[in-house]
Amino acid sequence: MNAASWGTMGIRDPQIMTTLFWIVWATCVVALAIPTGLWAKQTHSEALAAARKDVVSVAQSGAQFTENTFGLIDVVLNRLAELSSDKNFGSASIDKLCPSPICSNYRRLSPYLLLGFARANGDVVVHGPDAKKLNVGDRDYFIAQKERDAGLFVGAPRRTSFMRGTALPMSRRLSSTDGVFEGIVAAVIDVDLIEAVFKGLGAGKADEVRLLNDKGLRLVGWSADTVGDSAGSARRTDGSACGSASRYSSPDIIASTESAQMGNLSVKVCLSTANVLQAWRAEVLSVAGAEGLVLLAPALAFPALRRRWQHRLRQRRGL
Repeated sequence: MNAASWGTMGIRDPQIMTTLFWIVWATCVVALAIPTGLWAKQTHSEALAAARKDVVSVAQSGAQFTENTFGLIDVVLNRLAELSSDKNFGSASIDKLCPSPICSNYRRLSPYLLLGFARANGDVVVHGPDAKKLNVGDRDYFIAQKERDAGLFVGAPRRTSFMRGTALPMSRRLSSTDGVFEGIVAAVIDVDLIEAVFKGLGAGKADEVRLLNDKGLRLVGWSADTVGDSAGSARRTDGSACGSASRYSSPDIIASTESAQMGNLSVKVCLSTANVLQAWRAEVLSVAGAEGLVLLAPALAFPALRRRWQHRLRQRRGL
C-alpha cells in the first residue's frame, strides 16, 4: 500500500495511519504465528514418534541377527560336542574331530571364526609340533562351563593372537556320560563382523547399538561417534548414548531393548532426542525465518512510505 492509497482512503492524520498499519501488521503476525506454532508442535510429536519406531525396529532386527548368527554357531558347537563324546583328547586332534577348514589347526586359521576344544585343565587341543600352546582355564567362558552346564555361554570380548582383531568367545560344556566335566568346545568370532551389521542397522536411525549379556554388560557395540584414525582403523569415542545423556543438550534418550533367544543375549538401541530433533529444528527455523522476512519487509518499508505520504499531504495543503 503506497502513500496515494492512504490518501484515497480519506486518512489525513499520520497518527491514525500509523495505528491502522500496526494493527493490520499485528493481525498478520498472529495469523501466521498461531498456525505455525500448531504445525511445529505436531511435527515435533511426529518426529519423536517416527524415531521411537525406528529404534524399536533396529532393536528387533539386531535381536533377530543375533539369534540367527549365534544360533548357527551353537548348532556347530552342539554337533562338535556330540562328535567329541567319549573321545580321548590326549590323542585326538582338532582335524580328526572337525575336518572342515573353519575348524582347523594353526596352519589354516580363519581370520573371522575359529573353533576348538579345551581339556578339563584348560589346555587347548592343538595339533602339530609347531602349534602354539594355550590355556584358557582362567577365562570366563571356561569357568562358567566348569561350574555347571551353562548352555551357550558368551564371554567377554578379548584380543587373541589367533585372530587379528577383537574376538568374542562362546562355549559349550563337554561332559562324560556320568556328568563329569571334561572340557569345553569353544568358538571365537571377529567382533568387527557384528559391529558392521550393527552399523548397517543403526546408521541414520540410532546413536548406538549394543549387544548385552544376561547381566546387562556390553559385549559388542557400534556407536555413531565411532571415527576412523589415520591408519583407517576404527577408534571409539568416550561418549555413550545408552550410558549417559549428559553429553547432549536434551536429557531425553529414546531406547529399546530386545532379547535374543541365544545365550541370554539382548540388543539395546539408543537415540538422543537432541539428534532426532535436529532436522525438525532446521525446518522450523527455515519456516519461521521465511515468515519473519515476509513480516519484516512491510515493517521496514512503512517509515519511508509514511514520510512520502506526509510530504504529499503537505504539498496538497500548500505548505
